[in-house]
Amino acid sequence: MPKDGDFLQQFHHLASVVSSASFHWALRLFGGRSSSAEADDELRCRAALLGEATGPRRDRDGAEGDAVGWRGGGRQITITLQSGKLEAQELPYSVTRLVRGVQSSREFCRPGFSLAIAELLHAMPSQALTVLKEIDKATELQSGLRANKAKDRLLGRCFVYGAILQAGCLRVEEKAVADIIARLSRGLWQIYSARSYLNACSMCLLKDACEELCQANRHERVAEIISQWKLDDKVDDSGKGLNLLDPHALGLILKLRVCYEEAEKKPSSWPSCVRKDVFRNHAPAVARKVGQTLASCPVTDVVPTVLEDFCRWWARRHQGRDAKSLEEIWPAFEEGLFPEDQAPATLAQALRGMAELARALRATPEANSLLIGLFQKLSKGWEQLFWCAASKQSPAHQAATYANSILVELVGGARPAQQGQKAQKKRKKSEHPPAALPLEDDTRLAILGSLQASKAFQRVPGNLKRQWQQALLSPLSPSGIRLCCHRLIKRLSEGMPAREVCAQLEPLALHNQAPDEVIMAVIFQQFLCSYIAPPGSNPVSFSLGAFKSAMGLPESPAEWEDMVLQVPLLEEEERNLWRQRLWSTASQLIRRTWPEAAEKLVTGEDFSAAEVFSGGEEGPGSMVRSLAFAGCFSDGSLLVLRLLQWWEHVMSTSPSSAKGKKKSVCQCLVGLEEEDESLRKLSLELCNSVMEMEPGKKAVSARQKNAVCSLPLSVSLAFLTDSAPPNAKEVMSELLSIVKSLTSKAKEPKPKRHLQETMAGIPPIAAELYVGDSMGIIREACKIAWRELALYAADETVQSLCSSVCGAPIEETDEPVDEPEMDDDEEDEGDADPDGSRKAVFDQAIAAMKEKNAKAKPEEDEDEEEEDVTTLDHSGVLSQLLDDGGGELMNSFAGSRLEGASNEKKKTLTKRQQKQREMQDDLVRRLREAELMESFLTRSGHKRPVSLEVVEKLLSAMVDLRHKAKVNRQATCVTLIRHWRCIHGRSMLSAQEKEEGAEDGKATKKSTKGDLALRDLEENLVQKVQKVLARLTKNSCRPASLQILSGWHSAEEWATKAREICTQGHKARFCASGQQVLEVFGTHLYFLCACHRLASQEEEGSELKPGQGWTLAEKLLAKLLQEWGGKKEFDHWCQAALKAFVARAPQMLLNLPWSKAIKGARKAFARRSQLIFIHTHLLRPLPPETTSKEDVATQTVFADGCAKLCAELMISLEASEDKAASQQKLRKECLHTLKAIHKLRQKSGGLPPEISDAIAEALASFRDSLPQKRGEASGVGPAVTQFQTVLTAANPPPPIQNRSEQEIKEKVTSWMNLVHPRAPEFFTFPYQWEEILVQVAKFTDRADDCIQGPDKCVQWYGPSEDGQAVLLVRPPGESEARKTYLNRILTFIFAHDELYSCIQALPKVPRRKVPLKMSCGKPLCVFLGHITAAEADGFPENDTAPEQVSKADLPPPPPLQKRSEQEVQEKIKSWMVFVHPRARSYFESVEKCEEVLGQLARLTDRNDDLILGDEDSCVHWYGPVCDNGHAILSLLKPGHIEPCHAYLTRILSFMFATDELYEKLMPLPKVPFRMSCGKPLCVFLGHVSAAEADEFPHQPSRSSLVSSTSS
Repeated sequence: MPKDGDFLQQFHHLASVVSSASFHWALRLFGGRSSSAEADDELRCRAALLGEATGPRRDRDGAEGDAVGWRGGGRQITITLQSGKLEAQELPYSVTRLVRGVQSSREFCRPGFSLAIAELLHAMPSQALTVLKEIDKATELQSGLRANKAKDRLLGRCFVYGAILQAGCLRVEEKAVADIIARLSRGLWQIYSARSYLNACSMCLLKDACEELCQANRHERVAEIISQWKLDDKVDDSGKGLNLLDPHALGLILKLRVCYEEAEKKPSSWPSCVRKDVFRNHAPAVARKVGQTLASCPVTDVVPTVLEDFCRWWARRHQGRDAKSLEEIWPAFEEGLFPEDQAPATLAQALRGMAELARALRATPEANSLLIGLFQKLSKGWEQLFWCAASKQSPAHQAATYANSILVELVGGARPAQQGQKAQKKRKKSEHPPAALPLEDDTRLAILGSLQASKAFQRVPGNLKRQWQQALLSPLSPSGIRLCCHRLIKRLSEGMPAREVCAQLEPLALHNQAPDEVIMAVIFQQFLCSYIAPPGSNPVSFSLGAFKSAMGLPESPAEWEDMVLQVPLLEEEERNLWRQRLWSTASQLIRRTWPEAAEKLVTGEDFSAAEVFSGGEEGPGSMVRSLAFAGCFSDGSLLVLRLLQWWEHVMSTSPSSAKGKKKSVCQCLVGLEEEDESLRKLSLELCNSVMEMEPGKKAVSARQKNAVCSLPLSVSLAFLTDSAPPNAKEVMSELLSIVKSLTSKAKEPKPKRHLQETMAGIPPIAAELYVGDSMGIIREACKIAWRELALYAADETVQSLCSSVCGAPIEETDEPVDEPEMDDDEEDEGDADPDGSRKAVFDQAIAAMKEKNAKAKPEEDEDEEEEDVTTLDHSGVLSQLLDDGGGELMNSFAGSRLEGASNEKKKTLTKRQQKQREMQDDLVRRLREAELMESFLTRSGHKRPVSLEVVEKLLSAMVDLRHKAKVNRQATCVTLIRHWRCIHGRSMLSAQEKEEGAEDGKATKKSTKGDLALRDLEENLVQKVQKVLARLTKNSCRPASLQILSGWHSAEEWATKAREICTQGHKARFCASGQQVLEVFGTHLYFLCACHRLASQEEEGSELKPGQGWTLAEKLLAKLLQEWGGKKEFDHWCQAALKAFVARAPQMLLNLPWSKAIKGARKAFARRSQLIFIHTHLLRPLPPETTSKEDVATQTVFADGCAKLCAELMISLEASEDKAASQQKLRKECLHTLKAIHKLRQKSGGLPPEISDAIAEALASFRDSLPQKRGEASGVGPAVTQFQTVLTAANPPPPIQNRSEQEIKEKVTSWMNLVHPRAPEFFTFPYQWEEILVQVAKFTDRADDCIQGPDKCVQWYGPSEDGQAVLLVRPPGESEARKTYLNRILTFIFAHDELYSCIQALPKVPRRKVPLKMSCGKPLCVFLGHITAAEADGFPENDTAPEQVSKADLPPPPPLQKRSEQEVQEKIKSWMVFVHPRARSYFESVEKCEEVLGQLARLTDRNDDLILGDEDSCVHWYGPVCDNGHAILSLLKPGHIEPCHAYLTRILSFMFATDELYEKLMPLPKVPFRMSCGKPLCVFLGHVSAAEADEFPHQPSRSSLVSSTSS
């Protein structure tokens, strides 16, 4: 065995790092699919960092990312092998070790070892034959070999053969490749014939080898490697034996046939069945065989590779063979995949196989034609798929759903949306949806047609249907969409159900590639089917091209066929469905910009016309951001205008019948009154004249013309529906008068002012219609009209709208706003009936109700009705009459008293329900009004002074609304809790609640769904108003807006408004309105102060600098700062107001009296919150674009004052006797503030000396007051780190005097003589710890010596973390360097044994390391003499754990009295009785277990028994111990080649401990178990404790072993 084990150590590390990346290659080896997107990027990068890749090589799956993972990971081993520094025997030894290791069954061993073999062979191809010989020798299959051992050997062969192929060893020189091929062929045949479950693996390797030889142009060698399979004996030229051929051999023949056809020179030595293409004449039998293979493959297994080979052969064109000539394949494939009387399990497998077939066909060049055949020829398969997907009770439902999702993904390119959040989380973040198949439009439409023709597809749930439609229609081009629309409309005349056509037309119009002609055709066809009836009993049609010619629209391209729209004969129910689709489609189209219009804007086509249309806006970018083309065609015409023109065209033009004969005019199904008809025609005439007006800046822009015309046109269309506004005629008349006046005033010389006055009448009408219950197109038209014309609305209109949004003001009360109750007279009505007259009347009413119900229902239901009627007593009848649901009984009562009363049932709402509905309608109306206010304020707020008054009202209303919503929400919660407790028993109610429930009934009152809906609407209204104001105030604070708005009022008026805002801050309701509301008010306060500043500047005529002129703001904020701390709720308002100035005017905040406010604060939480605000917002660099030198000086003075203040606060806290938690938190914030000051003042030379001294004094007192151990006071632990950082900043070290390179070498040489032997033993190479010493010399002053220098502090100038000196060190066996505390490194390298053992004996903090404590108290001191063995800061107390005794403190053990060999065997037999079954199953044999026990018997005294001994005495260990002083043992684990070292206490627990104790010990860290006696070398099993053991820095290694005895 070689002496140097570096190569093996590198290999072990490599196998652990890149095992995951290699696993994907291993999956490919066994026939699965490997995707580069699924590989672990982090592991691949870590593996690649070990060395650069030698260059790109062929990757099996075409993924360069996977190749980088295993190729770059083995680079270090390859360099070692190629360096020539290894001895002659090391290369054979390494090969032997790798070949032995690839047979190991440990986790990831096989992929890791095969990775190393591949890298070795890639660097040294000549070793391929040696590797094959070694693997044949090591994995020889002997008779009587155990099954699992044989499996390990066979799998080892597979991985070695895979490594040989990946390394490209079949491309070596011709002489060497013959032996390689012979051994490879023989080995693969042995694997193939040995185990059936390895057939796929060996065949996959064989195919790859054949492909490798073909690519290397060695086709003749293929016959040699496949000679063992004897393919001609299995299939002759006539196809005999095909039925008996196994799928793996079938796939091999198909693979070889494809390679044969691709070869330029056809090899003659290949099997005859391959050369003659025997399967061409027996294609159906082959397809049937492949189908049967897929149907028999379990769902959890990988897809058989024969499918991929079959599809490649099928789709390849060669000498007259192509996909079309093999059409007979489809029926045979379906017969094999879906036989008769198929079992449910086989059906599920077949459905999955059909999806995998589609996936394989997708990769072929004939994907279009083959996929059409898949959807049209496999009718039985699709029927089974859709039936199983539609029926959740089907056993194959899940498989059908999975197959359906794969198929949808393949044709559409996007995976269908999964239901629920859990399903979405299952997808990987790195997973991207595949690109859509490059299918032609005709192919997609053919697939869609075949699906729609399937009867089973009609039973599929709607969501699955939409998935298919979206997958097939989304990638269509505009021409494909038009073709689909044309076919659908044509099928309507051919008898296709109108429901299906109606459902499929709407998605076409809303498609993101739909041309204008398709949108027009869909809307027009929907209109015809909704409201137009043919003149006779036969359907008629209208030409869309004729309409376009009549209207002067551009004609369609010549290659497009004219669309003929149908007027079918439909039932009323079908027409109602078409009407719903019509108005739904129109509403969605009006609010969006259509594809052709958007493309015209983006590309800038016909720019001059577009500029005129957009109202004079400049540049394509501005037009794209505008809403000019919303609801318009690309020529600028409105959709509603074209629809009315189509209505007029249909009613005035004779249609064409199916035979082309002329008929009479069609009729409208909705009979309009004469007045309505005249209004419709007048609106169309006037709107046409408006649209013909010339747009311009002096007249009406195109956007304004659309806004003016869209509203009357939409109202005229509403005459066809029942959803027209109640006052539609009056509204229409008023709108038409405005439009008519607009056309007349546009002809005047200077019409702009008159036109604006005229258009001012439209916004009130639009707002009224929008707020009311109008249909969708009217509401969208109202939104457009308000958006474009609200600028001209009167102030009264805007103010009334704002008042409606705000609602009625509520009083200043904190009482809950309860929902409306019943009237008092109804509630107080008593149930006393002294004379019994009322009871008689009630009995008559019940009898009348029974008689009425008996007459109303059939006689057979008489018994059932009797059960529904309950006889009530006097009080029950009264409560039933007064209850909300007693309307029927009340009607019967009234009918029995009054003659001629109606007996009809009238389902009426109770008063409570009516009031709830009224309140809901009111909130919905206010929400819509808030949307209008948002549109007005956003677009026209900076142009109308009334907007400022509106904002003030909305601000006040926002507070009231928030308070009301909060109180009602709390009341609802209380009511729900009381109701729940009442349901679960009154015993759970307290006495007070019982009394309240008895008085007013609140304890049993229910909150219905209507109450909860009201709460949601209230919350939505508050959120809407808050968002509107937040956006508006933010935009108003911009400098450009402030310049405009500041001129609306004088400086004094602005100041008055600002003071009013500050006055509201004292109200409890205002402060409790929430953080978002307060931030809006804070921004508005800044706006008012900024306007006051600009107005004052304008009045005084002076120029102000960025930080000047904020007199009003300084006064108001200083007052807020003074009042900060009065109430906690008021603090939120103070912070929100100050925060609004932080980002906009930070210079002004520096002038506020912060020190005075903090000192004057009475409560600790107020001081703490002010300090938090200071170091979070104010102690950061000022914005450079608005900062002058004076501002920087002001901030410097402010920072110095804050530092002095923090020092004073800390001194006062130390002098105070109050040590409450609040004081500790305040101290922590002081440290945070000092740290922020230090960071800010670093570039300006630091703090003045007097302030630094004050800080140092305060920190020194703080350090002296700290407890000795962490955890004695709340908040002290986090303060330690802050203290160390601030202490360093307060006393900056002098500048470093760097050493020269020569001085660094001399210093390192002098230190090398003092290095302790433990350091060379720990580090693998000397340069590793020499680099550490070089860094220490580099980052310390040349005048200091941290090892041999005098007793003074040595300042560290290198990297630090949390105020502690750290260094980057890469431990042996790890690929990445990690930060380690420097004093721990110096202790390990230089400390003597006594100091090191004392430090090692310190209690450790689990799962983390802390720095050692320095006697000087300076964290950045690195002098070795200042390192103490005292417990460092950050260690927790551990009083209950037994004291750990160090080895130096223990008395020397007595001499070892050895056992004789006979005594050893006797002791082993006595111990074997107590060995736990877990240990017997772990070790491969009893001999190995006895070998471990023999070591225990030989290395313990003959008078001691570590298992059965006395509990009061310890059993001393005389064997090897680690550097931590704990007993260890060397043993060979099963599956390992090298022995390893393990802690003896863990071995004993594993072998002998009871299950109860073992379960307690296993969760503990992987360190020695703690002994109850405290002696680390005691190995008595009874002393093993389940308490958490110490955490040691290093695990035992071979170099760290020392013997405790000379024996």
